Parts: sequence; C-alpha cells; structure tokens
Amino acid sequence: MKSVSARFGLNENHRSVATAKLRGEIVSDDLKLFDSRKGRALAVLIFVMTFVAGHAFGNGVACWVIISEIYPTKVRGRAMSIATTALWVVGYLGNQLFPLMQKHLGSDGTFWCFSAAALLNLSCVLWLVPETKGRTLEDITRFWTTRRPAEM
Repeated sequence: MKSVSARFGLNENHRSVATAKLRGEIVSDDLKLFDSRKGRALAVLIFVMTFVAGHAFGNGVACWVIISEIYPTKVRGRAMSIATTALWVVGYLGNQLFPLMQKHLGSDGTFWCFSAAALLNLSCVLWLVPETKGRTLEDITRFWTTRRPAEM
C-alpha cells in the first residue's frame, strides 16, 4: 500500500518541507504582509477593501441621507436634483483625475492626496452638519432659517 505522499507524487524533499511547514518551522515570504511582492499586493488589496467598506458604511451612504433630510419640503425636489448632480460630477471628476494624479504624483502621492481630502471631508462634516436624529423637518428648517439658530 502506497503512502499518502507517494500517491500524490511527493518525493522525500517535498515531504520534509511539508512536515516542517506543519510544525511551523518555515514561514513563507508570501505570508509576510510587506516583505514580498505578493505581500505588498495583499496589503494594497486589504487597504482598498477597507476603504470600500468604510465608504459603503460611511460617506457613501451618509451623503444620500443628508441630502434627503436637510432640505425643506418646499424646495426638496429641486435641491436634491442639484445635490445629486453635484455628487455625480464630483465622482466623475475623481475617477477622471485619478490616472493623471497617479502619473504626476505617483501611487503614494495620489493616495495621500485622497486621504487628505477624506480628512478634510470628515472635518467639515463634524463641524458643519448638525445632528438631526429625533428632529422633525420643521425643526430642521427652523434651525437653518433663523439668524441665531438654537442648539440642536
């Protein structure tokens, strides 16, 4: 009866490497996050996926919620149309400028630039967007139209 390794065509060399791996004696460069090309590619993939997930749970959804809540009923249709157009234009410009930025700033510079823009966006949201939880549209309208808005 053949052994398992013989059935799969593994010679003595393969068996010793496989045994060493099972014992944890060998750590492949592919498993190190930043020490190999595959590791760097894996790191970039993880960072991009983290960005996409953060965008999907954060700003990607929040902007649509904000534009649907923040405008008074009287002008909501027109204001949401303008805001939606602005969102699409900015998204289009971001996608069109990315290759140019990557060419002139390099990959690192491009991602740092987008990171700075995200930080600026977070700062503006924290500073300018009021909390609307539990408020009626009339309260929000009053907040934006009075000269000295009450604390929300």
